[in-house]
Amino acid sequence: MRKKFTPIARTPCLRGPAIDRIAKGTALDEVVITNTIPLAEAARACNRIRQVSVAPLFAETIQRIAHGESVMSLFSDQSDLF
Repeated sequence: MRKKFTPIARTPCLRGPAIDRIAKGTALDEVVITNTIPLAEAARACNRIRQVSVAPLFAETIQRIAHGESVMSLFSDQSDLF
């Protein structure tokens, strides 16, 4: 039985045949990326590429800084933001 493998990319620069390899390959179940840069249409259409927004994390960070609260704890609780 093959183990599930899902890489995560913060700022993906998918060039050349990368999108096609992700779409047609069998090594990756999906690739999770942030929306820090725009994706090409081919990447948006690929069902193995899932884009998540960083907006909730940025908003929470700004709010905590404004209120003098810890930002460090965000990195242990970030599953609630996505």
